[in-house]
Amino acid sequence: MLIHDFVSGNKPVMVFIHGVLTPWQVWMPQIEFYKNRYNVYAVSLNAHTEETTSEFISVCAEAEEIIRRLKERGIRAIDVLCGISLGGKIAHEIWKNGKIEILNLVLDGAPLIRCPKFAVRMMINNYKSIIHRSKRREAKV
Repeated sequence: MLIHDFVSGNKPVMVFIHGVLTPWQVWMPQIEFYKNRYNVYAVSLNAHTEETTSEFISVCAEAEEIIRRLKERGIRAIDVLCGISLGGKIAHEIWKNGKIEILNLVLDGAPLIRCPKFAVRMMINNYKSIIHRSKRREAKV
């Protein structure tokens, strides 16, 4: 996991967490927009970057690591925590466990309820298909 900092001075803290199969750079338009008003941190989840070798273990493990890394930077509260898709699920977990204060939580497309087994199987098969096609570098992936 990497956390990219766009920090200058004493400003409110904003954290962005990307979704599955997308890089942290998906947030660049928002980072550019907010970096003058907030100290922005963009998380690059485990197994989602070529910059480091890492393994995604679980939503809970990612949430714990994000909290630990932010606290190592002296952050005790997050003014705005944003997550999309898987990042939204992780953001929700960070908020839910209460180990760091969250003032505002923004979730987009976060799967917060248990899906029926047939839907989970469909999503897993779709995900595996995307991964295999991506590894073959197919143009439409």
